Amino acid sequence: MLTIAHRGASALAPENTPAAFRAALRAGVDLIEMDLRLSRDGEVVVFHDRLLDRTTDGTGPVGERTLAELKKLDAGSWFSPDFSGERIPVLGEVLKLAGPAGGGLYLELKIDRGEEKTRGDLVARTGEILRNNPFPGRLLLASFDLPAVRMARGLLPAVRTGLIFREEAVWHRLEAGNLSGVDILAARWNIVTASRVEAGHRAGKEVWAWTVDRPEELGWLRAAGVDAVASNNPIWLKRELERSDTGDKG
Repeated sequence: MLTIAHRGASALAPENTPAAFRAALRAGVDLIEMDLRLSRDGEVVVFHDRLLDRTTDGTGPVGERTLAELKKLDAGSWFSPDFSGERIPVLGEVLKLAGPAGGGLYLELKIDRGEEKTRGDLVARTGEILRNNPFPGRLLLASFDLPAVRMARGLLPAVRTGLIFREEAVWHRLEAGNLSGVDILAARWNIVTASRVEAGHRAGKEVWAWTVDRPEELGWLRAAGVDAVASNNPIWLKRELERSDTGDKG
């Protein structure tokens, strides 16, 4: 089972920051998940929310700020004073950080409902960065937005793609054969069952689950046979998996 650090080691450091990514690399996870958005001037920045308010000292939409403006924001103090001054990274910076360390990257393309017009620009700019900065490790491009996933597959056919979802209806689309262009089904953990994992495998797709931070959730997913699990605390995740593998229930 692959281990994924959700927004980096986001239980240990401010999400989607270099500090969280370094903590995930130290934990030895298979992939680091992160979220990609466009700044006003078309730079691919690593940030989850549409708005800056929750995790920085800024306000308003990310897409209304230039990269220079975003780089002035404090993205760490909200989490802890120890991370004061942590900055919002761009995709290129994360590639340079993770590549030499041998980590894999799980890149989520953030397409907000009602703002689908950004889809083409985000996918194209991300593809350009990846082509100009070949990444040596495992790489996945994924999104809740299926058109973005298929667009990414067209631009970067060698890169694996994933559909992220929480809706039961996606399993029905799988049964109907309507998920072309998707290699990986990344489902919220509570809609995963053994039969659905088997159906995904029969269709030639891996089934990954998010976001898992409790032993009972992890036990459910191991029994279901998922291929990968994302957690906010990758140190805990790896410890639990190792404990289960050795039969240690203590």
